[in-house]
Amino acid sequence: MASNPIRLKAFDHALIDQAAADIVTTAEKTGRSLGPIPLPTNRSCGRCSAARTSTEEPEHFELKTHKRLIDISIRARRRWSR
Repeated sequence: MASNPIRLKAFDHALIDQAAADIVTTAEKTGRSLGPIPLPTNRSCGRCSAARTSTEEPEHFELKTHKRLIDISIRARRRWSR
């Protein structure tokens, strides 16, 4: 049986977990689902130079992209999309 993956990305982990839980709950009512499977988190670090401040050190920030994968079977997906 073939399946189609649903990939979710978000900066807030609580938001992506809630969305994944809603999708899995709906998919379980109509058929098979596998997931949510957490994928590795991408971290991008940057440096923002402090303009017109008295400090010599620039500010640092980190941006994390959380990802989840949900696998739904074709039969379940057809029933779910109707």
